[in-house]
Amino acid sequence: MAAQKLTRERFVQIIIMLTLLIAAFIWRTISYKPEVKVVCDLETICVIDVNGTNSNIEKVGNVLLISKPTNHWDIMIENAKYHISDKPELWQVKFEKIPSELKIIFKSQSDKSDTLKVIVSQNK
Repeated sequence: MAAQKLTRERFVQIIIMLTLLIAAFIWRTISYKPEVKVVCDLETICVIDVNGTNSNIEKVGNVLLISKPTNHWDIMIENAKYHISDKPELWQVKFEKIPSELKIIFKSQSDKSDTLKVIVSQNK
């Protein structure tokens, strides 16, 4: 490709694109929140801190009882088939069989980027 003269329009386009890239990098750096992970063993009652509020995770048979934090939170469970009963003060999560390890994700309803991942394990 033959070298072309740098025109004013092309120079302005390069400067604008560079400014956008730098702004995106700075925004992403400022808004970054590290992922918080907690490891919990089901042999005992797990007490976890969800943004300053305690939440308990307890195993009763094939059911996990998870107390709700006072804030507005939702939960999602990965790697398992389950049914959640939403009670006023707790979630009842029923499993056919609780896997040896599962991941519970607490997501804030107000701030979607605010999450807490709890890895729950049990001895067989």
